[in-house]
Amino acid sequence: MAKTMLAEITNGFVSNVAVVEENKIPPFMSDWVPAYRGVKIGMPYAGGVFVGGPTAEDEEALKNTRRVNKIKEALDDQNSINSVLLKLSFLQENRIRVLEGRPEVTAKQFRDWVDNQID
Repeated sequence: MAKTMLAEITNGFVSNVAVVEENKIPPFMSDWVPAYRGVKIGMPYAGGVFVGGPTAEDEEALKNTRRVNKIKEALDDQNSINSVLLKLSFLQENRIRVLEGRPEVTAKQFRDWVDNQID
């Protein structure tokens, strides 16, 4: 089930933070505001935004960076099928390039291309 983070605001400051299932938000939390992982108790809240600390965009960028790094680590894991499939893809790419009369790519060029395909 999907979870969401909520923050209780008291006198312009975060007074409580909780993570709950999106479809099971307790009634007493109906006036709490959506939050993100960087929100902490005591953080100012003004004009509908949390003041100080990382922004929601910062958190999203960090989350995406972690996801991309996790994919790259999985490709580098020598004990996984991903490494074998990557090598087979590299060999296949060069075979196709030779048949097309194009120069082969180096392992670094191929890996850079693979890394750029991760979105």
